[in-house]
Amino acid sequence: MRFRLDHPHDRRLRAEYGWDAAVGFFVEAWFPHDTKPTLSFSALDDEGYDQRRPLRQALEVLAELGFFTLTDLDEAIRSGDELLPEEMPKRLRRVAEVVENFKAGAD
Repeated sequence: MRFRLDHPHDRRLRAEYGWDAAVGFFVEAWFPHDTKPTLSFSALDDEGYDQRRPLRQALEVLAELGFFTLTDLDEAIRSGDELLPEEMPKRLRRVAEVVENFKAGAD
């Protein structure tokens, strides 16, 4: 399952992410006119792919690219135990949606 995420500050950059049976959790990010992804992260593409924490790694890739911050990622995960996504601040809601999309894709 593949989802699209627009960068919050650089409208030229976008990411597609999700889960695929062949590669596990993945992230592809590129500028609109590129024919190949600028960055590709998956079990097939990245030597640093950690099978013990692939979802966290995929989320960290999106954070490193500026789609959200690591602080917001950690806060959204902690808040997810107590709040529904619609109860979260907007910046955390975005992260919670990405987490839920990854999980839905893997189900």
